[in-house]
Amino acid sequence: MKKYILLIGFLAVYLVGCPVAAQTTGTRSNRAYVGEEVVVKKQVKRCTIDCGCNTPIRVAGFVTNPPFGWVDVDTTVSSDKKTAYKNDGLGYHLFEQLAKELGYRVQNVGFRSYAAALKALKRGQVDVIAGVYFDKRMLGDGTSILYPSFFKNSVIVAFMKGKEKKVNSFDDLKGLKGVARQEEGLYSLIYQVLPEGVNIQQVSGARKAFTMLMTGEADYMLTSPYALEAEARRFKMNHEITVAEFLPLEPELFFVFSSVTSCVRLKKQFAEAIEKNNLSRETLDKSVRAYIDDWGLRFADEPSLREELFPPEGSVAEDSATPEEALDLQKQETLD
Repeated sequence: MKKYILLIGFLAVYLVGCPVAAQTTGTRSNRAYVGEEVVVKKQVKRCTIDCGCNTPIRVAGFVTNPPFGWVDVDTTVSSDKKTAYKNDGLGYHLFEQLAKELGYRVQNVGFRSYAAALKALKRGQVDVIAGVYFDKRMLGDGTSILYPSFFKNSVIVAFMKGKEKKVNSFDDLKGLKGVARQEEGLYSLIYQVLPEGVNIQQVSGARKAFTMLMTGEADYMLTSPYALEAEARRFKMNHEITVAEFLPLEPELFFVFSSVTSCVRLKKQFAEAIEKNNLSRETLDKSVRAYIDDWGLRFADEPSLREELFPPEGSVAEDSATPEEALDLQKQETLD
């Protein structure tokens, strides 16, 4: 027993007298440390279906219809790959915004033609097209349109300044040569209501339509006022065109889902989001104007369509005597 008492006493004297031991003990007693790990709880979205959650919503759109939609080409990617084509414009980005608000993922799937995008929708190769008009002949099986619409468009009659006509009805267009752009999708909505004697040629491409208007091949163009402004800025023709007051139609733009993919079950949520955001021509006016500006600025450094068709003196086309000859020369240069 005495041995134990002596041993304890010895240790006590040693610890008190040892400065290193005393300093170390004191330092440790003042240290702060983590006693228990904090478990971070992730906010996991519960997926009722794969679409938009485990797999993104595959979205296509208009291909050549600014400001509502167009497709950009990534020149760093081989043009034979689908990733080279990306949607831009109001329709796609509006759907992308709604999807983000709802917590869903979106995949940008661009096509080289609107017909190809629509075909892919019907086959379930894409889930949504961000921009369609209600046209049963065009949509049909494999599609499910989303109500309400997100934008109410207009159809107007455009003339070259100095050649405008007063238009109060379609009857006032009788005897005139009209043109409409195929990619806008408007002609198919109105051709059944056109009276006999109204002739409108449907062409592909804004350049072709505006060239016909400028050279006199067409007396007027049926188009959207927003598409007209976007392309008129591109061709530097916005001060050369005038619009008749007559508004023959106000078609609405919709999102359309594929009815053969699970994404169609999301329609109700997107419908509620459209209503919640009060989407309309009035509330989206600022956005539409921004896309028109964007499209026009892309071609700010390019010559006007008039300069292309009617080159100034001293150019290779200075001897062209008529607009038709200038147009033929332009076509030949394109082929060369």
